[in-house]
Amino acid sequence: MRLAWEERGTMKVGLMAFGTVLLTFVVITAVLFLVLGKEDAGFETRVALRYATEEGRTVLLEIAPFEPGDNRLRITVLDSDVQPLSTDEAVIRLSRPESADIVSEAMASPVNDGRLEAEIALPETGWWEAEVILSEKESARFYFRLDRGVEPPLEVATPDYESDPEGEALYKRALETYETLTTLRWREQLTSGLLAPTGIGAWVLTTAEAQAPDRLHYQVGSPGASDYETYSVGERSCSKEAGKDWQCSRGSTSDAFDLDYLHPAAFKLGREEIVGGEQSRVLLFYNRSPGAWFAWWVGVETGLLRRQAMVAPGHYMLTDYFDHNAPFTVEVPQEARGPGG
Repeated sequence: MRLAWEERGTMKVGLMAFGTVLLTFVVITAVLFLVLGKEDAGFETRVALRYATEEGRTVLLEIAPFEPGDNRLRITVLDSDVQPLSTDEAVIRLSRPESADIVSEAMASPVNDGRLEAEIALPETGWWEAEVILSEKESARFYFRLDRGVEPPLEVATPDYESDPEGEALYKRALETYETLTTLRWREQLTSGLLAPTGIGAWVLTTAEAQAPDRLHYQVGSPGASDYETYSVGERSCSKEAGKDWQCSRGSTSDAFDLDYLHPAAFKLGREEIVGGEQSRVLLFYNRSPGAWFAWWVGVETGLLRRQAMVAPGHYMLTDYFDHNAPFTVEVPQEARGPGG
């Protein structure tokens, strides 16, 4: 759960992988632009986000001009080989994490190259959720902030409201619960907010599991770009790229349950909804150093962190947490313990 500029923890797992994956993406950029076609003159993408559906496909959501007021939203559905799929229609449902109400809903219609577009209003600044519904069983959720006076996706605004003491109390409860976990698994999606360098936005998936106090296993992948996994047990760390041998070394230990890098402010309580099978309360806050916005979904009964959305310069992250305190052990695999491992 750490940012890329931090030296410890788990959030850096996906973020540090991001740079490596982007380098590989450059190699396939020209091919993808030929497949998807050039940007049309009437749509100048300001922010581009890509997340996965329940069926394993990814959805690219482009927004222009990404300002308060009327906006155009463009949707491209991609298969597991990052090839565009022809899509007849989709519903875009807008809501605010601060409120249980649906703000608006629009039908996206085909335009060209299998893409869909819709015109829809984003009337206010702050947090937004856009759910792209492809069918009754398949959708993708996007979380972002709309702010004045900054240049997204590479800048974020600072808070302009007073912190809520009740929100701070919920944060302290969730933090205490998180830091006392014995095991945890999570699924983390990371995108940059930019179309470049691929023309379809970057998408990095990290699946991970941790066991207190110092055991961590994660796998990082991005279709057509990168696939590797790492085990860290105490001071021993072993990594393996797809198709290659394990490489092991010794270094510092990693505590996945230490969140002391957070310097939160501007707490605000939001809506309640079911996440991870539990009624959860949305908690919004700003991390002062470095500047980043967070949304936490905290279990009302358990105090468990169920979901996290983060908006930081060039980093839009969505993480789902599960198997809190489940009975499992993180061990370096046997094949990594031999010669060279």
